[in-house]
Amino acid sequence: MYEEPKKKSLAKLIEICVLIFLIFWGIILLINYKRYCDTKAPILMIHSHKEYDDGYTDNYIGLFYNIRYYRRISVTRDEMVPFWKMMENPEAAPDLPVPEKGYNVPENNYRQDKFRGLLYFYDSNHELIGTYKCINGNSTCDKAKTGWDTYNTEGNNPFIIEREHYYLDTMYDKYAWVDDSFQQTPKYGDPTYERIIYLFEINPKDPKILAKYSDIKESTYDDYKSRADGYNHNYIVKSMDNSKWGVVKVKENGTIEEVVPFEYDSITYDLDTKLYILCKDGVWQIKDFDKDKIISENINDPVYDVWRNSNLTYYYITGVSRNISGTEQIVFKAFKEDNTPFLNAEGITGIFPFKKCIMYVDSSDNMLKFMDYGKEVRHSIQLNFSLMIHDDVVHPAVSITEFDDTFVRLKVYKSHDKSNEFEIFRANISDLSRN
Repeated sequence: MYEEPKKKSLAKLIEICVLIFLIFWGIILLINYKRYCDTKAPILMIHSHKEYDDGYTDNYIGLFYNIRYYRRISVTRDEMVPFWKMMENPEAAPDLPVPEKGYNVPENNYRQDKFRGLLYFYDSNHELIGTYKCINGNSTCDKAKTGWDTYNTEGNNPFIIEREHYYLDTMYDKYAWVDDSFQQTPKYGDPTYERIIYLFEINPKDPKILAKYSDIKESTYDDYKSRADGYNHNYIVKSMDNSKWGVVKVKENGTIEEVVPFEYDSITYDLDTKLYILCKDGVWQIKDFDKDKIISENINDPVYDVWRNSNLTYYYITGVSRNISGTEQIVFKAFKEDNTPFLNAEGITGIFPFKKCIMYVDSSDNMLKFMDYGKEVRHSIQLNFSLMIHDDVVHPAVSITEFDDTFVRLKVYKSHDKSNEFEIFRANISDLSRN
C-alpha cells in the first residue's frame, strides 16, 4: 500500500524530464532554424561533408530533422527537412554547365545590360550579339565586375574617393564574363561567400561555358565607355581548385592560355608600368612577365602601387595598419626598386606619386607635402587633420578631384565627419618652384 506514491513520484519525474527535454529540443530547433536562414552551420548536430565531381554537400543530422547545404552544379540549394527525407544525390553534372537556349528573348529597346532576368550583350556597333539566362539562380546572375583579394590593395589609394566599378567588357564581340553566383546570405567579401565566374561564349545557336573561376579582377577601365577590361585580353582570375590567383589570356578562337600560374595570394596589374604586383606566402614582388624580369622582390609588407618617375626609375609603395589618433589607419612608405627606403618617415597616411614629385600626408604636423626626387620638400599645404580613411560617413583629410602631368586639383576637408565644407587647392606638380 506504500508503493503507489513512489510510482507517482517516478511518473512525475519522467514527465518533468520529458518536458525539459522538449523545451531544450525546441530551443535548439529555433536556434538552428535561424542559423539555417542565415546559411550558417547549425549547432549540436552531427556533420558530414561529401565531395563530388561537381561540388560538395554538407549534411547536418539532428534529432528528427536534417539540414543540408547542396553546393553542386547539379543541385544548388539549402533544405531543412524531416529525418525521413532522403538526401538528393543526382548524377554529377559536367564541371562546365550547358547554358540554356531556345528561350523567349524580350525586346530590350533601351539596350539595358540586364532586362527581365536575362543578360544582353551588344557588339561595338550596339547590335545584339546574344543573351544569357541564369544557370545557378533565378535571375540572380549579372555581368561580372571586378572583385578583390585578402589584401584589397588594388585601387585602394586613399587620395581617390572610391570610383564606380564597371562591368567587364565583351571580348572580340564573342565572349563575356558572367557572375552566376548562387543566391546566398553572406555578401561578397565575407569569407564564406562563394562567387562563380563563367567565361561565356555568346552564340545564340550554340552557347557555351568555356571556363569557370571563383573570382576575377579588372586590369584597366574606361570611364567614357563605362566598362572595365583585362589589359590585352589578359585577365586576373582565381582558381576554383586551389583558391589561388593567376592570369589567363583569352584568344579570339576561344582558347585560354595561362600567363601567370595559379599560385599567388594576390595579383594586381599596374597599367602605367605594365608590371604585376604579386604576393605569395606573405612575401611580395614586382615582376615584368613580358620580359620575365623581377623588378623588386622579398618585400615583407603589402605593396599598394608601383610607378616610374621622369628618370625612368621604379618606385613602390607599401602599407601596414597602424593606430593614428586612436583610429586604425593604413600608413605608407615608399622605396626604390632595389628596396632602398625613399620615404620611410612614421605616420605617412597617404602617398600619391607623379612623374616629377610625390605628394604625401604627414600626420606629425597635418601637412600635405610635395617632395621632389631629390628628397626636398618644395611645397606644402596645411590640412585640418591627417586621417585618410573614408567611407559613407567620413571624409579623408584631402582628396584628388583631377590631375594631369602639370597640375593637381585637391579638396581639403574641414572635418573628418561627412559634410560639404572643404577648400579647393591647385598645385603645380611639373615645377614645384611655381607654387
